[in-house]
Amino acid sequence: MANAFIESQLYANLRERAFQLKPPKKPDVILVGLYTIKDQFPNLETLDTADFGWFTARLTTKISALRRQATLMVHKVLGIVEYTIKHNGHEVDASDTVGQYEVIGDGFVFFIAVQKRLPFNHVVTNSQPVVSSKPIKNEPSEPTGVPFSGGAPIVNNTLQDTHGVSPRGFINPFIRYSPSTARLASGDHASPLQSPPVIANPNRTSPFSSVIKPEPGLRSSSLSGLSNSTPPLPPHGRGGLHIRSPNMPQASPTMSQSMSKGPPTIQPPSRNASVKSEISDIIKDEFDDEDGVMPNTPHVQLQTMFKDVSVEIMEEGIKKGINLLDKLEASLDGAQGADAIAFKTQVANIRKQVAQQKTVIGVVGNTGAGKSSVINALLDEERLVPTNCMRACTAVVTEISFNSETDHPYRAKIEFISLADWFKELRALYQDLMDEYGEMKNVSRDQDANVAWAKIKAVYPRKTKEMIVNTTPEQLAKDGSVQSVLGKTKVVDETNSLRFYKQLQRYVDSQEKKQKDDKTPKQMEFWPLIRVVKIFVKSPVLETGATVVDLPGVHDANSARAAVADSYMQQCTGLWIVAPITRAVDDKSAHKLLGDGFRRQLLMDGGFSSISFICSKADDISVSEAVLSLNLDDELEPQTKKIEELDEERNEMRAKLKDLQETKSDMQDASDELDELLTAWEDLKDKAEEGDTVYAPKPKPKEDKNNKKRKRGKSPAKKSKKARHSSDDEDEDFIVDDDESDQEDEEEEEEEEEDVDKGDPVTLETIEEKIDELKATKREGRKVKQDIVKQITELKAEISELNEAIKKLEDEVSCRCITERNKYSTGAIQQDFAAGLRELDLEAAEEREGENFDPNIDQRDYEDMANSLPVFCVSSRGYQKLQGRLKKDGDPPVFSDIEQTGMPALQSHCMKLTEKGRLANGSKFLTSVSQLCNSLNLWSSGASVNLSAAEKDREVQRLDRKFTNLDRKLDRGIETTISELKEEMKDSIFDRYADAVNCAAKQAPETVAKWGMKVNRGSPKDGGYYWSTYKALCRRDGVFSNGHGPHDWNAELTTPVIRILASNWEKVFTRRVPRIIRNYTKTTKDSILSFHNAVTAQAGPSRAAHLHLLSGQLTTHGDALQTIGNEVVEIVNVAQREINRDFTPAVQQIMANAYVYCVQERGPGSFMRMKAFMEQHVDTHKRSMFEKAVKTVRDKLMTLLKRVDDVLDESTARMYAEMQRDYHSIFGGEATDFSGGQGRQGRDVKEKVRIALEGFQGPFRAVVGLEYEGELAAAKKEEDEGEEKDESARQMLGGAGLSGTKDREEEEKEEYLRVPHGTLHLLGT
Repeated sequence: MANAFIESQLYANLRERAFQLKPPKKPDVILVGLYTIKDQFPNLETLDTADFGWFTARLTTKISALRRQATLMVHKVLGIVEYTIKHNGHEVDASDTVGQYEVIGDGFVFFIAVQKRLPFNHVVTNSQPVVSSKPIKNEPSEPTGVPFSGGAPIVNNTLQDTHGVSPRGFINPFIRYSPSTARLASGDHASPLQSPPVIANPNRTSPFSSVIKPEPGLRSSSLSGLSNSTPPLPPHGRGGLHIRSPNMPQASPTMSQSMSKGPPTIQPPSRNASVKSEISDIIKDEFDDEDGVMPNTPHVQLQTMFKDVSVEIMEEGIKKGINLLDKLEASLDGAQGADAIAFKTQVANIRKQVAQQKTVIGVVGNTGAGKSSVINALLDEERLVPTNCMRACTAVVTEISFNSETDHPYRAKIEFISLADWFKELRALYQDLMDEYGEMKNVSRDQDANVAWAKIKAVYPRKTKEMIVNTTPEQLAKDGSVQSVLGKTKVVDETNSLRFYKQLQRYVDSQEKKQKDDKTPKQMEFWPLIRVVKIFVKSPVLETGATVVDLPGVHDANSARAAVADSYMQQCTGLWIVAPITRAVDDKSAHKLLGDGFRRQLLMDGGFSSISFICSKADDISVSEAVLSLNLDDELEPQTKKIEELDEERNEMRAKLKDLQETKSDMQDASDELDELLTAWEDLKDKAEEGDTVYAPKPKPKEDKNNKKRKRGKSPAKKSKKARHSSDDEDEDFIVDDDESDQEDEEEEEEEEEDVDKGDPVTLETIEEKIDELKATKREGRKVKQDIVKQITELKAEISELNEAIKKLEDEVSCRCITERNKYSTGAIQQDFAAGLRELDLEAAEEREGENFDPNIDQRDYEDMANSLPVFCVSSRGYQKLQGRLKKDGDPPVFSDIEQTGMPALQSHCMKLTEKGRLANGSKFLTSVSQLCNSLNLWSSGASVNLSAAEKDREVQRLDRKFTNLDRKLDRGIETTISELKEEMKDSIFDRYADAVNCAAKQAPETVAKWGMKVNRGSPKDGGYYWSTYKALCRRDGVFSNGHGPHDWNAELTTPVIRILASNWEKVFTRRVPRIIRNYTKTTKDSILSFHNAVTAQAGPSRAAHLHLLSGQLTTHGDALQTIGNEVVEIVNVAQREINRDFTPAVQQIMANAYVYCVQERGPGSFMRMKAFMEQHVDTHKRSMFEKAVKTVRDKLMTLLKRVDDVLDESTARMYAEMQRDYHSIFGGEATDFSGGQGRQGRDVKEKVRIALEGFQGPFRAVVGLEYEGELAAAKKEEDEGEEKDESARQMLGGAGLSGTKDREEEEKEEYLRVPHGTLHLLGT
């Protein structure tokens, strides 16, 4: 209680003192006073107006806004970040308004700022009220006069500003108020106090000079010079940074005396010259000013240096930026001041920007489209994503990104669904499997029951049908083997791709292909339990940040997997639609885009610009059909004729080859006969040598050709062959053996020969001559045969060459046909895509405009939309074959170059999608680094200008007022932006709600009635559901997928709402919101530039050396604002994608009761009762459900606007604080600390920072190719030739002030980097 009483008494005394000292204000604003207490209480008698912080506010101004303005002022006094604002002993809530603390309506509110948890247990000895000891009644005192301390002209009791800059109700920051004179006399309220003009150049004359007379009633002492011991007023404005004002003329005895004797001459700066001209003149003059101090480092815009560079160069610049941050962080180590701490925090925040941004690419397509094969080829892997040639096996979402986690080339994380999700699905599966009497349905007849049985059996392979019937879903869910994986993540690491693929297949694929005769027991399958599979590979395509997601669809029967797929759809930076090229055009895939609902969702997401179309299986082509349909006859006629000529030549060669082969065969027969005859003569020779009488063998009669062929190959030494026998014993007697017949014929011939005349005997000499003759004939035949074999070999080689030539020409024709079909398909798909988008726009326009609808008016440039759609016709199989994979696939590839397969182009496209984000991230990072370096340069160099404390005080006050005006402009800019966004949403979306609700309410009964119609077997989409499907939909809250595709009743009911709003929604968030944010960025840039011009235009020549640094910061601030705008647009885009999906869930909530009722219906007639209740329920709630849906979306959009407001306010406040710190470093100076303590430490830190900043641009310049060695060499050459240099040139060449231990060239390089080159860059130019 004692502490509370002391705190309350202190507050009362401080408020009374502040009320006495308060400056004048406008009658329609609240004056807020703030006093900061650190560790000791003040002596109230010595307090002056400058010891308080003064702000103006409205009754509705929030305390949070006041806190932003006061923050850095409080930091300057307390030296800490955490503080509390209190009113009469009680902590103030940030959401309160100033009006809540105005006690009597006197327009004055007072607060104190204390360090958090600061105990009020000091003994207060000097806090008694100064004027009266009675409680404060907040009674306004009559003003007694206007204090004046010189420097500002007074005309008609009003401080004048020759520049026409109004502070809009803020106090005059250039007046030192006397404790005894704080208000205007006679109750007259002063008009807005304005700042005095400042002499930018003492030698410049002004036509606006005037004689200023002291106002009657003021004490002469008030016109005297200001004391150096008087502390400056606390700073004000957004963020409350302690700022330094532009330079003012020094208060000297002469000036004080002239002010007491008569008015001084005030010379405002010329306003005829441009700001750039003014600054250039000032900087030029500064080189001749012996008191000017040039900072060590020029201002720098790294983001400008890296503008329009490649992404590789940008990322090299990021590496240099990280190295620079390391140096700067080390130089700030140990610093304790508020500014240094803020810099260290800024360094840490900049480091966070380096993190690589993920670019999500969703891949969608119907079953059999070849998505997995395309992804495998994209990643240069033969098998990675599970594939199956007989059925679809990628039923789960598969995310593939670069593996930076481990050294293993392959890693996978398999995430399983939760126990609650599996239990929910089990209950639905049981209801599909069991009839209303608890018996299992005939799974061979009921498709839904068959699917349910397959899933349950896959997870529980050892459960029989009887066991399933007698088990509850609760018991199955508690099975130990299942609970061991639910809610967990399985990690797979592998070095071999094939082993990795097989391990993945075990989890994501089923075992349906297992043979029936395989007796090994089935193992538990995991695919029904998987939520998502995340694969990490070291693929170059993914190294730049791309994440490819194989999306099976958002209508999965498992709600957890469906939610994951929908979440990825919202995140997609790019969306790839895959369809086989043979169906892509005919099926109008680009026009349909997988369904009307999918197209509308893409439209609302603003996703049409992110779509890429991929035509797979490009090598699947019929050449003859393609030539005719693509009219390629004339173009391909030379190749066709050449193929015909070569084919004819090949046929001739084949005929010649056949003749040669027959000739060779005949010669072989002749050679066999010759061998037989030679053998016979040799036998005769043997007999003749033994003395026997021998006779010449008779030649055998010639046999026909067929008989020769049949008997060819018989050994001449053997006259018969073994009889062949049939394997079938029963038919043995019916088989005629040709060899046996031949043998019998030969025996008969021999018997006949015995009866024939043998002729004359032959002598041994005759026999030898005959043998020699036969041998010579055989040798000649052998030579002829060898020549024929050679000809055959040569012919075969020529035919092989012809085959290759023909194959090459055929491949050339095929490739040409493929190329032309690709071009045709690309154009057709692009036109179909634009037609689908136009159809949506016309649909929305017809709903919106009614009778005034004109279908001939295009809503956008559809031709441009068509041409901008990326289409890739690819052959993943051809690419894999050319890369040496798929070796078991025998057919050679049609393509001769991998570029012809289209895959390299798709890979480049994938990497290109990441470049925009990488460049934006790099530019943001380098902008932040530039901002930090420039701020550190300003902070570490300071403004070494000799000013008295009073002059510094006036600088701070002048600059403070300009910051206050800037703060108001920034606030107005944010308010205007949010107001425009609200108005845009109202005009384009909210005002359409009534039409959308009416249309949806009108169509809802018809939609529900269609569900209950008789099933149309020819066209299931036209209406009607079987009882089992109807009930399955009710069990799953209206969302179910079966063999006929996905079904979503809630989306069907919401379709009219989406149809009416989709086009306007897309227009607001993809076109209008970016335009409004761009306007905000431009307005804010203009406000900052205007502020900078106002400050620099009145700066004296002693400040000119530092103005180029502040000017350089403007470009950095402009780039930072652009980044802020881009981030806000991205925030809105991401949020609206989630919000536009909230129409359907709101409808689903209203429909829940109907679903529950239908599920519980049993017995005869239950189907009719289900349909009747469903129709009744929808008819009853047909308006309320859609009104709730649009209200839900409206509320979320308003929350989004509040978030945008907060982001803009926070970002602008941060920039505002950094600007205050920068300008504070130049204007106002700092008090010199001779204690040798913290002041010396601070100077040491600044010296380290200056050293760290020396020459820091060099590595960045080298990265972008801005070499400076040539310039140094040229300068050295001039110096060697003895040319005269002016002082600034000699400094640039490194002659003065450099350490003698350094190499001359290094000294010159560092000095070059420290001197600014080029022209000034101002914001917005």
